[in-house]
Amino acid sequence: MVIRQLSGANKTYTWSLYAWSFALGLYACVLLVQNNEPLNHSVAIVGALPFLIIYLLQLIGFVKGFIKKEVDE
Repeated sequence: MVIRQLSGANKTYTWSLYAWSFALGLYACVLLVQNNEPLNHSVAIVGALPFLIIYLLQLIGFVKGFIKKEVDE
């Protein structure tokens, strides 16, 4: 469950799950109620940046592995 991963603990407590769920739900509701399209775009971009970094690191690892395999052959 995503909320358990966000809490950062192997053994999660019920109050922690409820707190994260409430915080994320409140955050989403505030963004919906404001109906501010530029703000929603900015939040989406900032939220996607960590995934972009992970994908770039995966790409670098893939290219390095491919080059190493080609050099070894």
